[in-house]
Amino acid sequence: MNDVFFSLQTFLGSYYVNDFNLYGRTYKVQAQAEGAQRSQPDDVNRIYVRGGAETMVPLSTLVTSRSINGPQYFERYNVYGAATINGMNAPGYSSGQAIAAMEEIARALPSGFNYEWSEATYQEKKTGGQTGFIFLVSLVFVILVLAALYESWTMPIAILLVIPFGVFGAFLGFSCERWTTTSTRRSGSSC
Repeated sequence: MNDVFFSLQTFLGSYYVNDFNLYGRTYKVQAQAEGAQRSQPDDVNRIYVRGGAETMVPLSTLVTSRSINGPQYFERYNVYGAATINGMNAPGYSSGQAIAAMEEIARALPSGFNYEWSEATYQEKKTGGQTGFIFLVSLVFVILVLAALYESWTMPIAILLVIPFGVFGAFLGFSCERWTTTSTRRSGSSC
């Protein structure tokens, strides 16, 4: 079997023999069949293997070739055979609802099958429920940057307490303008 595999590797792939020097340059010697002699599956039948009595035996006496249908490539994920499924949430549903729906469907998989999330969904599942913590850390970071900028601990807190009032005022102004343009413009009153 080793001789068969070695012959297939040499003729279909390539086999490094050695290096030789000529005119001050080094050349690699690689053994391989010509491209036209290894382009068809039946070309394997023309390969010879050294037999036990130092005779050359055609490979067609040892193996047969036949075509079978199969995938273009065999996908793997964490060493296991895998199939990638890409999807997105339908309009009106959050990505969390789509993930929960896929997990519900995956519970019905037969034994020996499993699922795993990757890419953005993996990150979403991994960081889920950490929004409060991230908000708190970012708030502390902003306070520290402002404290370093103004060289005071009271100024950053005053600045951060002004932001909610500014946002509330912007929404109040927006809703007042909208209310004025839709319902009371006819009567001439304002907000």
